[in-house]
Amino acid sequence: MNGRPLGLRLQIISSLAILIILLSGLLGFAIVRISGTALLRERMASVRLVHLSAARSILSAISSGSGIDVVEKIASSWIKGGSIDGIWIFDGSGKVKKVFTEEGLKRILPKPFFPLTEIYSDINFEVKVLDGGSNKPANHIFTQYPAGRGIGCIIIGTDRRKIVAASQYLGILLLIYLLVHGLAILVFGYFSLTTLIVRPVENLKFQAVRLGEGKFDIEISGGGAKEVQELAHALVAASKRLKNQRDELTQKIEQLEKAQNELLKSRDAIIRAQKLASVGRLTAGVAHEIGNPLTAIIGFIDLVSDESIDADKKKEFLERMRKEAERMDRIIKDLLTYARADGKELKNVSLEEVIKEACQIMKPQKIFKGINVELNIEKDIPPVRVNKDRMVQVMVNLLLNAGEAMVGEGKIEIGLKKGEDGKTVTIIVEDSGPGIPENIIDDIFEPFVTTKPEGQGTGLGLAVCHGIIRSFGGTIRAENRTEGGARFIIELPVKFDN
Repeated sequence: MNGRPLGLRLQIISSLAILIILLSGLLGFAIVRISGTALLRERMASVRLVHLSAARSILSAISSGSGIDVVEKIASSWIKGGSIDGIWIFDGSGKVKKVFTEEGLKRILPKPFFPLTEIYSDINFEVKVLDGGSNKPANHIFTQYPAGRGIGCIIIGTDRRKIVAASQYLGILLLIYLLVHGLAILVFGYFSLTTLIVRPVENLKFQAVRLGEGKFDIEISGGGAKEVQELAHALVAASKRLKNQRDELTQKIEQLEKAQNELLKSRDAIIRAQKLASVGRLTAGVAHEIGNPLTAIIGFIDLVSDESIDADKKKEFLERMRKEAERMDRIIKDLLTYARADGKELKNVSLEEVIKEACQIMKPQKIFKGINVELNIEKDIPPVRVNKDRMVQVMVNLLLNAGEAMVGEGKIEIGLKKGEDGKTVTIIVEDSGPGIPENIIDDIFEPFVTTKPEGQGTGLGLAVCHGIIRSFGGTIRAENRTEGGARFIIELPVKFDN
């Protein structure tokens, strides 16, 4: 699982701190090691020189015949100076003649380590201690000088730990200096990188977020490194390009919306025109249905006017006149309802009601007098989300085409069933007519394709039906039956208005 990434500031300060610690550690170790060794050598040489000076002054006092008090005073003055911790004077037989020491060297007795009869001048030696106490040989520096004139030698000693402590103190000072210097570099680097990189990058990030929100008025500060400034200019250029592209896209979308609205208006106009054409066909088909009742009513009026007919008979004639008038009224109302309906709103609609309403409209048609319409509707058919008026228009158009193709005689079967997947509803309209010519069956839903003689059809009916069904998210296709006749299959998705 990846953690939250560190910020740029923290990454920079962490990297700088690690780099400075590594460099300071390695450099400090090398400097302390080298300078400590050099300083120790230098201090050792300095101690040797002090030892030589002290030995010469003591030997000079002894050689001049000065008393022991004078020698003691000289030795004490050297010890008080801090560079010498002990002075041992041996006689010619190697016995200690006089000792001048600090507290730390009281238990140490250096042993001369060369023949006292031989004369060496200014030869420095480190000697072993005579006791096995806590003071180790490496803790002290001893220098032996031959004295002569009955005096065997002088050994001068200094506690080496003082020299080592001084060099260690210097090393600590160097480490402190390196740490302070590294901290100064870290602070300087932090503020420099913050000014040159972090703040400009944070500004770029802020502007990039605004750009992602669709705000193209980018404001870039002039500070920062060259690369950061180049990146800022690239971001500004990108924002300008995006703004131009957005403006162009907005303009194109507006043009597309305008074109779509025009297409929708044109489609609605075509649908209305096709509907008016079907209304004209329906009107022609119901003319005799209105003419016959009118003729009967006129005849009944003449009969009612005859005074020789009794009252009961007149009452019967009047009742028959009323029924014929109601029949005419129902036919005209159904036709007007179909002609006026032009809704666009989609609702959950029962296709069974659509089919029955279309059949009711077609029932008075003269051409349907010799046609048997059979309905095969399954139970529990779910509603579909369509516009009912336009769905009725599709069914009326299919029924009109079927009736005209059969020339008023035959059979129409209308089936309604659920799809195999349960997500669609299928309407099947079959007729017993001659079917669709094979040369146009693939283009039957194209505009101006018709099977009717020239001048008897617009060729827009099925094209409009195809457009209406597609607008509902469905499909419509045509095929010929093996036993003869045409079959139209409509599939609509089951949708519910929540």
